[in-house]
Amino acid sequence: MRKLFAISLTVITVGAGMLCGSWTVASAGSNRSDFALFDGTNPTTEAPPFGGAECSVNIPPGAATLYVSVYAHKSGPDGVVRATFADGDIVEFPIKSNGSFSFTEAIGGTPGVDDRIRISNGGNAAGARLVGWVSILGTGNLSCQSCNFNDGAGDGGCLNNP
Repeated sequence: MRKLFAISLTVITVGAGMLCGSWTVASAGSNRSDFALFDGTNPTTEAPPFGGAECSVNIPPGAATLYVSVYAHKSGPDGVVRATFADGDIVEFPIKSNGSFSFTEAIGGTPGVDDRIRISNGGNAAGARLVGWVSILGTGNLSCQSCNFNDGAGDGGCLNNP
């Protein structure tokens, strides 16, 4: 009898905790995603999608995670993977020919600064021949598009430029 009482008390306690506990539930559709591909091995680098890609998130509301995966094709020289922010700031990561690089970055926290990020080889047509993709996952109005080698974030070098 004591064993049955202990089991019943445990079930009631756990059940009450589940019903009354503080839980966060993600609603379906709260996250959105988009992606863009690029291929710097094509000798015609004048038109997209051959130079890089750009992703953006509109605020409010909007916050997202940017995922970048890049390969420096063996047919090209060593170079850089450049992240150009909406305000013109840049960060460059060195990459060896036949090497790969990936990173994840939170974006969208500061309008006009990190709500738009371009990934490229630094705008250098003689630089590393980058092949890869970028994707974005988050809330708000998200967008990714392929770009040419012109490295100005938000310029007309991207398809479907918002």
